[in-house]
Amino acid sequence: MSLKKYYDKIIREHREWIRDVKISFQNIFWHFESDEKKILYCMIYLKSESKKLWFDHEETMFTAQQTWFNFINFLLNLIENLMNWDIDVTQQYANASQRSDQMIWMFSTHLSILKHQLSLYNDEHKQACLFIKLRSELRVIITNVQLISITWDALINLVTQLKTNLRKEHVLSLK
Repeated sequence: MSLKKYYDKIIREHREWIRDVKISFQNIFWHFESDEKKILYCMIYLKSESKKLWFDHEETMFTAQQTWFNFINFLLNLIENLMNWDIDVTQQYANASQRSDQMIWMFSTHLSILKHQLSLYNDEHKQACLFIKLRSELRVIITNVQLISITWDALINLVTQLKTNLRKEHVLSLK
């Protein structure tokens, strides 16, 4: 699979390019078992200025710092300063709330994507943020049964079950 050239212009293109790279890695995973091989493969598709900047940056790093994660963050930083990026993602995360017609799996996936772009979230914080962002009637039901400290997956399953039960209750009340 051949990748498109990487032009560090906008974040959306960065995300799409990284997604395409990950698909390439999965298609021939045995060839990309190390971060070094992943980075070298991607270097072929960087424009010359980005490539030069990475090589210059790489010379200032210890070998242990030359990771895939550092590489994609470096590319992202060429587009937008990481501090501004973190602020933007944090704002998106703070503004996120479950829509009334949105399935819990879709909402939790959206939060996971945003959370993954942030750096300092452990499982407890991730679960608490999901709980806080649920629709208010679901939060009330969950706190009434005092299940706030359950795991992320268990919370998603519980909310799915509660929404199903609420829908059934609504249908029965209409009869």
